[in-house]
Amino acid sequence: MPNGLPVIDHYAPVNRVRADTPPILQITGDRNLQVADRWEHNASHASVLWNIGNEKSVLYQLQGVLSRYGTRTDLLPDDQLYP
Repeated sequence: MPNGLPVIDHYAPVNRVRADTPPILQITGDRNLQVADRWEHNASHASVLWNIGNEKSVLYQLQGVLSRYGTRTDLLPDDQLYP
């Protein structure tokens, strides 16, 4: 398999997108600080959503932030957290 060619199996989230999916909010860390291709994976998912007609989905990149797997609630104001 050539370098740079993504492998997308049937479990990948990109295979589950539909135009009628509720809006999806994707928040990623800085693309220059992430593990290789993590930001691009999220950008690809957002692009597929937008191209099939789900225009309410959003992709945010947090400049200067190295995200890790899991929820980073420490980055959100207290009034925006779920009770």
